[in-house]
Amino acid sequence: WSNLGLPLIELANRRKIIMVSPSLGVAKFNESSPYLFNTWPHDALLSESLAAYVYAQGRKVVALVGAEHVWVKEQTNAFKARFEQLGGKIAYLTEPLPGTTDVRADALQIARTPGLDAVVSTSDGGNSQTFIISPPTSACVKPNSEFSTSCNNCFAVRAVAIAAVASLSMV
Repeated sequence: WSNLGLPLIELANRRKIIMVSPSLGVAKFNESSPYLFNTWPHDALLSESLAAYVYAQGRKVVALVGAEHVWVKEQTNAFKARFEQLGGKIAYLTEPLPGTTDVRADALQIARTPGLDAVVSTSDGGNSQTFIISPPTSACVKPNSEFSTSCNNCFAVRAVAIAAVASLSMV
C-alpha cells in the first residue's frame, strides 16, 4: 500500500501528527519525516538479500521483471544494484504498468535474450516476496494463453505472465 501511504508524509509533516505503520516497506515513508515510524523493516533489504542469494546460486545473468509501481520499483532497484555490485548482469529489465495482461512482447524479448540463467520477478502483488523462475526444459504459453510443452526456451513467457498477473492487485 506504498502508493497510498507515501502521500501521508506531507500531511504528517504539516500537521505534526505522529503515525505508525506496521507494514509499509518503502524506505521513503519513515525516512522523510520525524513524525512517521515503521515497525516493518525496509523491504529493499530483502531484495538485496535475494540478489546475493541468486548470485550465490551461480546465476550470473538474469532477466528482471518489475512493475511501474512505487513499491515494486524500489525492490527492482535494490535487487539490480546489489546484483550488479556482486558482478551479476541484468540482461533484460522490464517494468510493465500494473494491470498489464498482454506480456507477449516482453516474454518474447526475454526468450530471445541469450545466456540467461534465471528470470527474477520483484513484482508479486505487494506481498514482500520475490521469486526466481529458472529455465525449465520446456514450457510455453500459446497465443490463446494455454500452457504447452512443445516449444523450446519459452520459460520467459511463464515468468512474465506470472509477474503481470501478480501486478493486477497493485492497480
